[in-house]
Order: sequence, then structure tokens, then C-alpha cells
Amino acid sequence: ESKQKENSTLHGKHGDKEQVDPNHKTVSKPQRAHLEEYRKEEQERKRQAVSEWKAARDAEKRMKLLAKEAEKRAEEERRAELVMKRRKEREQLALYKLQREAERDRQKKFEEYTQVQQRQQRKHSNNVDLKKRQQRDLELAATRRAVLKEKEKQKQDRASRIAELKVKPAVRQEFKAELRNRGSNGLTQATTAYERKKLTPAELEQIQKRRAEQGAHDSVVPSTAGITMGSKGYGIGVKSCVSGRAMASWRK
Repeated sequence: ESKQKENSTLHGKHGDKEQVDPNHKTVSKPQRAHLEEYRKEEQERKRQAVSEWKAARDAEKRMKLLAKEAEKRAEEERRAELVMKRRKEREQLALYKLQREAERDRQKKFEEYTQVQQRQQRKHSNNVDLKKRQQRDLELAATRRAVLKEKEKQKQDRASRIAELKVKPAVRQEFKAELRNRGSNGLTQATTAYERKKLTPAELEQIQKRRAEQGAHDSVVPSTAGITMGSKGYGIGVKSCVSGRAMASWRK
């Protein structure tokens, strides 16, 4: 290629005036100068190409070096940030522990102070409390005396009212003697129990009213000691003969 370029260059520059004879081995002086100039230009071009290649290589090396240094700096910065972050976390943890210990100490001192104040307050209020308790005991004693006095008075009043009531005793010792003296009329005399259980006209009227409302005249009251068949009750034993039927609900 270089020889072809040289031939084309020689043909282009000198034209038809200076034709190179391929069979002629000698070179003219102008041709030699031209070849020397061309050789220098080619060497300069190669040197320039080599210089450019070296510059590009050096630039690429510098770029790689810069990239590596940048990556290294980034890694160092990341590590430094991580170290700072961990240090900050340790400092925060230490600060939290200190604050917690300080809060615990403050709480403990506050509790001790509160206990001291409470003891002093109790000690200071002992005399006042003692006076209050004494006054309270005196008031309670006076209240108890008044209550006992009132109870005694009520007891006496109740005894006097009972004494004033004209009620016959339930058991009279002289009943048999009175029966003997009265003869046959004494058997029909009302007893104390009868007088107590005797119904008033109003009570009798109320019983009759309940009997009519409940339809007691149509109801059958079972016997207390026997069986009931239909509308009749059949008692068994002495109890049925004595007591008969059970008490109706309108009599209760």
C-alpha cells in the first residue's frame, strides 16, 4: 500500500513531465527529495498517531484510575458514614441509659423524700389525731349513753303500757275451780284463746267476699288424711275424723 501511495503521489505531483521508469533502477534527485519528504510526512503521521494513541491510552488509564479512586472514596465515605452512624447510635444508647438511670435516681429520691414527708406529717399530726380520737370517743360515749337511756325509757314505757292493758292471761289457774262453781253454764263460756282468735264482723265479711269471688261453694277441698273421689272425700284414721277437710284458701 505504501508503494502504491508513493506511486500515486508521484504521478499526482509531477504528472507527465517526470515519468518513473519501472525498468530504470536509478532515481532522480527530485524524486529522491520527494520520497524523503513523503517518508518524513509518513513518519510524522505515524508518530502523531502513536502520540494520539498513547494520549488516548493515558486518558483511559487516567479515567479508570479516577473511577477507581472515586469508587474508593465512595467506599471510604460509606464506611465513614456507617462508622459515624454506629457511633451516633452508641452515643444515643449511652445517653438513653444515662437518662434512664437519672430518671430512676430521681424517682428513688422523690420516693424517699415523699416517705420522709409522710413520716413527718404523721408525726406532726399524731397529736391532732389523738385529740380528734379523744373527742370522737367522748362523742361516741355520749351517744351510747343517750341510746341506752332511750332504750331503758322505751323498755319502761312498754312495761307500763303492758301493765295498763286489760288482757286476760292465756292460762288461768283458777279455770277448773270456776268450772266447778259455774256448773253446766261454765262449759259454754268463751276461753281466752277463743277471744284472741275471734273474728270481727269486718273480717267475716271479707272472708265471705273472698269465698264468693273464688267460687268456694263449688270447690272441693281434699281431706288432710284420705282420698278424694268425685266430689266426696274419704278420710282414713282418727285424724280425718277429727280434722275433716283441709282449710280452704279463702279462709287462710
